[in-house]
Amino acid sequence: DGESVRVGPVWLNEARLSGRHDYTAGGEFRLQLLGDRLKLGESWIDSLDLLVQGTPQQHRLSFGAEGDLATQLVLDGSLTDGDWAGSLQPMILRTSAGDWTLDEAVAVDYVESAGQLSLAQHCWLNQGQLDICIVELMLGENGVAKANLDGDLGAIPELFPDRFRISAPLHAELDAIWQELEVTTLDAAIELQAGRVRENLMFGEFAEYVWEGASLQYRGSQEDGRLQGVMRQGGRDKLSLDLRIPAALDAPLSGELLLQGLNLTALSPFLEQFSHLSGEIPGDLAFLGRLGEPQIRGELLLRDGAVALSSTPNQLENINLQANFTGRQARLTGELSVGGGDSQLTGELDWLEGLSMSVAMSGGPKKLLFPTDTQLTVSEDLLLAIDSDSIRLTGRVEVPSGSVKLEELPQGAVEV
Repeated sequence: DGESVRVGPVWLNEARLSGRHDYTAGGEFRLQLLGDRLKLGESWIDSLDLLVQGTPQQHRLSFGAEGDLATQLVLDGSLTDGDWAGSLQPMILRTSAGDWTLDEAVAVDYVESAGQLSLAQHCWLNQGQLDICIVELMLGENGVAKANLDGDLGAIPELFPDRFRISAPLHAELDAIWQELEVTTLDAAIELQAGRVRENLMFGEFAEYVWEGASLQYRGSQEDGRLQGVMRQGGRDKLSLDLRIPAALDAPLSGELLLQGLNLTALSPFLEQFSHLSGEIPGDLAFLGRLGEPQIRGELLLRDGAVALSSTPNQLENINLQANFTGRQARLTGELSVGGGDSQLTGELDWLEGLSMSVAMSGGPKKLLFPTDTQLTVSEDLLLAIDSDSIRLTGRVEVPSGSVKLEELPQGAVEV
């Protein structure tokens, strides 16, 4: 018996281990582990039962769990001349993201001479919304992994804020080959087809946006890799990326990012901290230099932008920014409005020796709102500096007037 066992992110409140081995009956054995209150990352398993029994030639492993993760797993196996052959029986894995079902038995084999474990082709089905299919899986010093994912993006609600409901066909592929634990080929791709985004607003109202699709693809070898991406809006490719990434730090880097009026509203479902996001980004960036010392040249603009954070009632409006990239630096200029007042921004971004950034913001009087019915009129002249070691905010904020409304006086206060 044991209590409070912890190994890395796994914590087990109580465990009981029992077993027996019969040396006179063909090596028959039985080993059982019972556990209570197992924490695996952020998930809790209330109880578990792991049982291995049989003989070295014929044996069975069964595993049962109840809690945030619940399942009944059975793996039958046999051992012949050092090689092991098994069969994972059909099962259901219950999780907070729904039930994953394995409909058919899966052959599992281990070849001692090659030191390789392989699983036959099989699929895990998530209530008809997502399918993960293992096309080929061979694990060892040399190996192969091929898998596909098909379904609907809306079947992964953890990716988006609660106010959004998304429906978009999703397809992803992974194909990896390695030798002597070094990846020799890696191909990965993900594609979102046309779909729909519904945002629930206040007072029962909602807004809908059409999702027109996006794709991202990486193909790599031991020498280099190529990353390509596209995002479509209004029947056009509003974002296109083509980047060749070498494996060696001193090898040439090349590529281009082209933005043709990318609408930021389409990114709202992926950014939970924003309650509102809009504006268009045109621009063209070229990637040069070497991987260890990258250079970027070109220009990015933000036109007619608006941003509101979920944590504050103040909305930044009429945001117009320009970023000019000159190799290893970028200069930022622009303006925005908030609380009925205007502000100007200037700044620099440098990645020559580590990433560093400085942004200056100055402006005239503006009214800002804060929780608990507080309103302040402020003017600012601030400088924000960020580097690898520190974040510094210096400057001056003037508050010529303000008002605070209290719903009730604190205990002991005197009315005046």
